[in-house]
Amino acid sequence: MSAAKPNEYRAPRLEELEAVARHIAESFVRGFAWGVGAVEGVGAENLRVLVAPDGTILSGTILHRMGQFFGGRRLGTLGPGALFVTPEARGHGVALELLRHILTEARTAGVPLSTLYPASRQLYGRAGYGLAGARVSRLLEASRVGVRRPGLPVRRAREDEQPALRALHAAVATRTNGWLDRTDYKWRSLFDSGDELRTVYVADGASGPEGYVVLSVMMRNEQRLVQVEDAVAATPAAVHALLAFAAGHAFQAHGILWHGGTADPFEAVLRENVARVDRYMEWYVRVADVKGALETRGYPVALACELHLDVRDDWFAENNGPHRVTLAGGRAQVVRGGTGRVRLSVAALATLLAGARSARELALLGQLEGPDEDIDLLAAVFAGPTPSMNDMF
Repeated sequence: MSAAKPNEYRAPRLEELEAVARHIAESFVRGFAWGVGAVEGVGAENLRVLVAPDGTILSGTILHRMGQFFGGRRLGTLGPGALFVTPEARGHGVALELLRHILTEARTAGVPLSTLYPASRQLYGRAGYGLAGARVSRLLEASRVGVRRPGLPVRRAREDEQPALRALHAAVATRTNGWLDRTDYKWRSLFDSGDELRTVYVADGASGPEGYVVLSVMMRNEQRLVQVEDAVAATPAAVHALLAFAAGHAFQAHGILWHGGTADPFEAVLRENVARVDRYMEWYVRVADVKGALETRGYPVALACELHLDVRDDWFAENNGPHRVTLAGGRAQVVRGGTGRVRLSVAALATLLAGARSARELALLGQLEGPDEDIDLLAAVFAGPTPSMNDMF
C-alpha cells in the first residue's frame, strides 16, 4: 500500500495568483482589490502556498525578507504576513505545516529569525515563536500636546532626500531592539502610497536632518485624525520639534494617532499622561538558527563571560540541546556542548534575545530554569532598550 502524497510547499504559479489574492482578501475581511494589491506589490517570488496533491490551495503567506536590529546589530528575519488557511482546510494542522516549511526555508537561506504578528498566541507558541515586543498605537488630542516648538525648523521633504532619510532610519535603528531594516517594497509603500494627503517632513539640525515624520489624514467616527505613518528622531530636539509640528494641526484635526513601542520617546516628552492606548499588538520572534542568531546579535562590549544554554526545540535537531556561548568584545561564539546549566525553550530564547523579558522574569514564569548566578548573568548579557516596532506587515 503506497503512502499518501505529501502537500507541496512552493511559490504560486501564474494561474494561481488570483486565487491567492482572493484568499488573502477573504481571510482579512478586505476587498478583492486589496488582495490583488498585496500580491502584486510583493511579487510572486515572495509568495508561498501549501498545495494539496489534487492542486487545491490549502494555505499561503507573503514572505517579507527583512532585517531586524538587536543589540545594535542586524539579524536577517523572514516575516510571514497575510498568512491564511482556507476555511475547508482549517483544523487539520495546515498552519503549523506551513510554518515549519517557512522556518526550514529561513534556515536554508541562512536567515536566523522569523518575525510576525500572531493571530493566536497558542498556535504560534506551538511553532516555537515567543513574545518579542509590542506595537502600541496611541491617540492624543492635538490641543493637549503641551510641547512648545523649539528652534529646530521643520520643512517639507524633497524628492531626492529619500536615501538620506532611509540612512537616518538605519542609524537610529541600530540603537534600538526590534526596529526593522525595511524592504524596498515597505519603503515604496511608505513614501509612494499614491495618497495625496500623505506628506513627509524633515527636522533640520545644524549638520543636516535630525528627524522626519510622515503624516496622513484619516477619518474615524466622523472625526478627522492626523496619522503619523512613520517618525524617526535622532536627537532630543528632533523629538520635540516633530511632536510640536504634528500638534500644529490642532485646528484641522481632532487628534494625532501614532505607532511605537511601550517605551516611546514622543509619549515620554508629553507634560501630562494624556495619550491613550488606541491599540496594542504583540509581535513574536522564532529563532530558526540558534547558533546564527546568537552569533549575529550584539552584546555589551564590557562583558566577557561564558553561558551554558540547554535549548529545547522539537522541530530542528540542530537547535536542540546544549550550547556553550562565549562572549567577548560585544560578540558571541557558539559551539555545541557545555553543561547546559540554563534550560529554556526556543520560544523563551527568542523572548530573551529580543529583550522583551529578562531572564529573571522568564524564570518567574517557569520558562527558564538555572542557578541564580547564571540567571543574573543572562539578565546583564541581554540588557538593552525595550524592544519596539512601528511597522506592520
